[in-house]
Amino acid sequence: MSVYHWQPASRQRHVLPGPRGTYGLEDKATALCGELVEVANTEAPARFWASCEKCWEAAKQVDMSATRPR
Repeated sequence: MSVYHWQPASRQRHVLPGPRGTYGLEDKATALCGELVEVANTEAPARFWASCEKCWEAAKQVDMSATRPR
């Protein structure tokens, strides 16, 4: 189970806390970049939106080792 996931929200792809399916359409959530975003549908074209640069950089710093199989 992932600690974070990429999710279309507020016209970009943001990193949100929790596993996929945590948020419903139009829910509000605080992304890893610190922005309060509105969750969008995960189907095309939203899944092809550009990634949030701040989330991308912040995601590089997240220790995901606990979620990887050993």
